[in-house]
Amino acid sequence: MMHSIPTILAVSLTALGFTARAHSDKDYQERPVHGMSNPKSTVITASGDITRKVEMFQAALGDPLNNDEPYQQPAGRREINWDGVPTNLTDTPHFPGDFFNSFELADPPARKRGAAFFTDEGGTFEVSGDDFAHVDPSYSQEFHAFSKRKTFTVSDGNTLEVRFQAVGAPTPALVKGFGVVFSDVDKEGSARIELFGNDGLELGTLTAPRRADKQGLSFVGVVFDTPIITSARITSGEAALGPGVKDVSSGGTKDLVVMDDFIYGETRAME
Repeated sequence: MMHSIPTILAVSLTALGFTARAHSDKDYQERPVHGMSNPKSTVITASGDITRKVEMFQAALGDPLNNDEPYQQPAGRREINWDGVPTNLTDTPHFPGDFFNSFELADPPARKRGAAFFTDEGGTFEVSGDDFAHVDPSYSQEFHAFSKRKTFTVSDGNTLEVRFQAVGAPTPALVKGFGVVFSDVDKEGSARIELFGNDGLELGTLTAPRRADKQGLSFVGVVFDTPIITSARITSGEAALGPGVKDVSSGGTKDLVVMDDFIYGETRAME
């Protein structure tokens, strides 16, 4: 089951006690966590051409990019960009939530990246190679990938939980940072990440900025100076995609949003 999210959590990190310090770049701020002398956090947001900010976020998490290294690594980060998902799991609402950390033999073999996905209702996920135009043709004009060419959504909802685990094992784990690329955020607050620490400790909420250009990409992420995040609840838009369901920019009533890259620190197994 996903964590129960109290209403008070649906606010900005500043309102939860994160105090921003002045910085020449308003989208790159170092923030101490309320009630703790340590750790500090760095929040990075971007819209429009997000490449530079994503690179800043990757640098803050550190090198190397470990991805499918089968065991916990001493440093670096992991990324999920969906582009390596095989054809038989693309453009179908049957993408397994444990694909990126399955503990069983699988065909095709799962990627070991220490992240598993869940929904409250036992819902399903979908990776798309056509920005979900096969669901509704209008989506080809709404959504665009950041790392070409596949994107991701909850096929029957708009929320999911990411739980971090030891790579290739069911052991709960910690990461020091997590960020997501969103596509087509038309409304402030319709795409956000709620962060949790050990024992369900509420760490705060990150809100993705509205789209700023025709490409329509947005990014938000946070890096702490020590591993502290055990899970994240992602809200991606105001409704699920579906045939005939239009985005607010195409005459619909809800802001529809999909996701691309997930970027996070190397997982650290909890003792």
